[in-house]
Amino acid sequence: ELTQLFNRRAFVEEVGLRLRALRRASRKASLLFIDLDHFKRVNDVHGHQRGDEALIFVAKLLTSTSRVGDIVARFGGDEFAMWLEDTDEEGAAAKAESLLLEAERLKQFSGDADHPLGVSIGVAVTNPSAAEPLDALVTRADEAMYRAKRAGKGRYAMSADRDPDAAESGV
Repeated sequence: ELTQLFNRRAFVEEVGLRLRALRRASRKASLLFIDLDHFKRVNDVHGHQRGDEALIFVAKLLTSTSRVGDIVARFGGDEFAMWLEDTDEEGAAAKAESLLLEAERLKQFSGDADHPLGVSIGVAVTNPSAAEPLDALVTRADEAMYRAKRAGKGRYAMSADRDPDAAESGV
């Protein structure tokens, strides 16, 4: 409610429907997982009101840079997700780079100069020839985001393609 974005449940439901349609049409899409860097520090130093303002700012930043047909959601806490319809690896990388540049504006909310508020992004692209379940796609994007964080934060990482021969389960 705070950010006026889809929540995790609504996002998963809508993306699940779209993923099935993309498979039938053999089209790609990309999932970006966006996690705020040093968000706890904002709350610790400036209080939860300022933290809420930062979350609202991120929501507006993500929606203002999305296209018609994209979906933006707050997954919980300081994690967000973007579904980019008809977007391949090159387009997803360009979007992640653009978001990193836009995220420079988050520094105004930072807890202190040594802990600038920013974002780390994990990217997973669908493979139209593989019936990868949505939970596996989410896991790949999440793992890529944690790789970006471990590599120094304030960057993005691309997920490796899913093995099309791997066992399938769920949606």
